[in-house]
Amino acid sequence: MRKFILTSLFILFQANSTFAFVFDKSFILQKDTNLMVVLLYDDASDGCWTNLLESKQFAEDKLKLRGVNISSDPDIVLAISEKRYKLGIHVHARRFSGYCSGNVSIFIEGYALINGKLHKASIYEEQYLTIQLKNLNNDVLDSISKAFQVLK
Repeated sequence: MRKFILTSLFILFQANSTFAFVFDKSFILQKDTNLMVVLLYDDASDGCWTNLLESKQFAEDKLKLRGVNISSDPDIVLAISEKRYKLGIHVHARRFSGYCSGNVSIFIEGYALINGKLHKASIYEEQYLTIQLKNLNNDVLDSISKAFQVLK
């Protein structure tokens, strides 16, 4: 029964695994950003995501290579200043019968005032479900790489 459940979970996770979307195809990182911050959202447990600092540094290095100025202040996005964004890396995972299973999400978003009201502006988002024996570290790095393959 346990093997059946694990096999079913694996098939389920692989079957409806990924969606990625660039909301503004004309968006160019170097031209359309003044400042960006990389933020980590760690909702992983049981050793399912252990390379948080490496993931953040990897994303920051990719941004710098594209000519983007990096900030360490998480509040820069809330300043509602033009062309300020955050690149978020969110991992929600836990260990189940020895396997790490969960959701990996990479997104770029900022905020804009439209008719005097605050709106979230999404530039890019990728989410997927995965299950791995060891951890999700490589999945996170692969997702960051994938984001920079589709972003200009």
